[in-house]
Amino acid sequence: MILDGILYGNIHYLRRFFAYNLVHDEWTPEVFDSEANPADDSILENESSSMYSHLLTHSDCEEFYIPQEFDDIIFETKETPVK
Repeated sequence: MILDGILYGNIHYLRRFFAYNLVHDEWTPEVFDSEANPADDSILENESSSMYSHLLTHSDCEEFYIPQEFDDIIFETKETPVK
């Protein structure tokens, strides 16, 4: 699937890049193993569970990703259903 000129799966590469920048203050981008699935990266997994960034926590299959800062990330729960 192509979304606005980029392949749907490429969002994982962007997420991994962002996660590495969060973890390593002086990180210099590097070439990753082309066979490695970026969605399986342990640093990306750890940062995604921190709920710090909309880019990292947004579901791939639900709604839209808006590259914008939010004061709070809203999650649907039984106690706070989205209507």
